[in-house]
Parts: sequence; structure tokens; C-alpha cells
Amino acid sequence: MLLKRPKDIFVFFLILFSLNYFSPVDLPDIFKQLRYVYLIIAICISIFYLDLKGKKFSVPVALIYISILISIPFAHFTWQQSWSDCFIGTLPYMIWICFFYLLHVKYPIEKLEKMLLIYGTLYIILYFFQLAHSNSVYFGFDEEFQESRGITRIIFPGGSVFFISVFIALNRFNLKSKYKIVWLAFLIAGILIPILQVTRQLILFVLIIYTYHVSKKIQTRSKVMLVILITGITIYLTKSNIPVVQGIKDAQLETNSEGLENIRIKAAKYFINDLAPNNINKFLGNGVPHGEKSKYNIYTTILADTKGYYLSDVGIVGIYIMFGIIAVLGYCLIWIRSFTIRLPEKYIYLKYYLWFLLFTCLTSNTVYGEGYLITNVLAIYSYQSISENLNMQKSKRSLLTTPI
Repeated sequence: MLLKRPKDIFVFFLILFSLNYFSPVDLPDIFKQLRYVYLIIAICISIFYLDLKGKKFSVPVALIYISILISIPFAHFTWQQSWSDCFIGTLPYMIWICFFYLLHVKYPIEKLEKMLLIYGTLYIILYFFQLAHSNSVYFGFDEEFQESRGITRIIFPGGSVFFISVFIALNRFNLKSKYKIVWLAFLIAGILIPILQVTRQLILFVLIIYTYHVSKKIQTRSKVMLVILITGITIYLTKSNIPVVQGIKDAQLETNSEGLENIRIKAAKYFINDLAPNNINKFLGNGVPHGEKSKYNIYTTILADTKGYYLSDVGIVGIYIMFGIIAVLGYCLIWIRSFTIRLPEKYIYLKYYLWFLLFTCLTSNTVYGEGYLITNVLAIYSYQSISENLNMQKSKRSLLTTPI
């Protein structure tokens, strides 16, 4: 049974509250308050287990978490944001500390996989429900529903559980796998939903990962055939008049014509060079903008409304602006270790997910957004836990083979 023990229930609801219930529009205040109380309890429990000894991902996670804490007084003293707004705005980001709780209790990876698959399935169901009722916004925000690129473009909240579920399915799917139809359904959704969302970067990354994963397991002749097949399909689609495909082509042509005048490039330049009021803020961050009366939040909102400069559109630059250079260093160390630390083939989906964050880190908020952060923490914990188990097994084998 999945929720057999108290810590199972604790982790299951930690995911739900961190995802903010997939951001329903008409959420009663009692659920918002319950969410904040639950996150505070989770953070308070986890902080006692902070431990940096011999852990490959513990140091970068600690760097990120400490940077988040340090940013709180900067938002208050530099931007005169109230302490309550500073705390409430920063609270969702502080769940990084739960990484250390999971390490302490040695939470089973298999149970995390099942939970993520459950939430991934729920994401797919809710997305298609919202797509079928695109005239009314039930989840997310109005600005995420746009009639553009040949379809009603719905950027549904909570995408992290969807993408990691797709990568788990990709890892498990083969001709002899159990639940083959279930994994195939995830794989189809993994390419269909990004296409329906008309998000070029996500479509490209999913295709790259699918191709890379399949090509690892086939012979050279089959690899050539696979490349030819994908190239043929791509050429066919680019020459077709399908509204969604035409919308993607038009968006790409527009991006190409903009060059350095692209809105994301201009936003990143402004945030890096002009937002922070002094050099200390440029190094340690400005904190999280939050609150209706916060000058900081009002200012960033004006930038978004008048110039189109959104922190969520510039990814790792948003991390730098809010939490400083040290937090960016933490993320860089995580990505470096995702390439250098090996994993058994059974868990290769964790690499795919971390590479997904790297691939999207300059143009979206996947590295820190409300719909992504808890899955980022769980993925990095899983990577750490598996790596530790492998090291322990190697040590035991070494002891058994050492002559007495």
C-alpha cells in the first residue's frame, strides 16, 4: 500500500501542497492557509536534518537554501518589503530543505516514483479537461490561456510531475515491459501535450530525449533508419498546413527576425544590469517580490505589464535576481554532477529530468517555479540516494575481495 506509513502520507501531501493543488482558480482561502501551515511544518521538521558530510548533492542544495534565507532581509531592507510579505513570498522556495529530511529517513525511491506517476496522471487528466473547456479558466491564470499559433494555448500548472512521469515511462517501456500500454500512453502524451501547448523548446527536448534513449538500444543501421524517419516526418510537418504546425513555424520566424531584440534577451539584460540597486544585491540577490503593497512587487509587475519583462521568462536569471550568484552556483554544480555521476539504467530518467531543467533554464521558470520546485527536490534526492547506495555496494564488494 502506497500510503502505509505516516512519512508516506507526509511526502504525498508535501507534493500536493507544493504544487498548490495545480493552482485551481476558485480555491477557498482555507486551502491556501492549510498549504502554508503544512509547508511551514515540513520546513521546520526538515531543518534539523541539515547535513553536508560526504554528500554529492548536499552542498549545492545547501548553497541554494542558504541563499534563499539570506535573500529575505535584502527584500526587506533594500526594497522595504514587509517582513510578512518577505516570508510568505519566500516560503514555497524553502522546501529545498526537505531534501535533507528525505535523506535522513532514506525514503524509498520506488514510492516516490509511484507518487510522481499518480500526480503525472492527474496532470494529464486535468490538462485535457481544461483543454475541453478552454473558454473558462479552471486552473492557472488567464494570461496562460492564449488563442494563438493555431490553437488555444494552455500552459497548465504543475508541468514537472508530467515531464518526470514521461521520462519514467520512457525508461520502463520496452517490448517485454509490464503495463506496456500505460507507458505507451504516457509517451504519447509526452509529445502530444507539448505540441498542443505549442511550446517549441519542450517539443524539441522531448524529441531529442526520445531519440537519444531509443538510439542507445539499437544497432547502427537502425539508428540511421531512425534519423531518416525523424527527418522525413519533420520535413513533412514543416511543409504541411496544419494550424498548430503553422503557428510554431510563424513563432520561430518571428523569434529569428528579432535577434538580439528578442524580449527575453532584453529582459535578461535589464534584470542583470539595472534591477539591483547596489553591488551587494547584485551578489546576494534581492529576494522574492510579493504582496500588493510591496514596492518591489509593484515595480516588477510594472516591468511585466509595460515592457514584457517577466522574471519567469528568464529562468536562471530569475534565480540570480532573487537569490544571487551563490544560488546559481548551486544549480551549476547540480547539472555538472548530473553528467559526472553515473546511474543504473533503471534510474536514467533522473538524468533526463535534470537535463530537461538545464535545457529550459534560460527561457522558463522550470528551475524554480511553483509547479516544478518539489519535483526538482525529489529528483535530486533520488539521484543522491541511488548514488549513495551504489557507493555502499562497491565498498562491500571491495571488502569481500580484499585479501586477509
